Amino acid sequence: MAISEFSSGPSRKLIGFVRKLPPDEARRVFKQRGYECYLLDAAALEKPGSFEVTDSVVISQEPAKPSRINRDLERFSFLLNYDCRLYVRFVPDLDS
Repeated sequence: MAISEFSSGPSRKLIGFVRKLPPDEARRVFKQRGYECYLLDAAALEKPGSFEVTDSVVISQEPAKPSRINRDLERFSFLLNYDCRLYVRFVPDLDS
């Protein structure tokens, strides 16, 4: 994983969220810390250069669809090649 303090590349200030953005309050906190949240969808996957400036990707695991996380990890694991961090979070209710 790249150590941002020693990186001479572009600043990584984006956080991609799979399926749904976090609540407004969480986005406000990310923004205060200098990060911008975006929805990681098919269009974002095809946008050239977006992963060079993405710091992290957050995948949410839903209790109603527990096996979906396996497909998500397979789909997004290539981002590790771009020094993106992958986080999995458990969400009891994806609408919250």
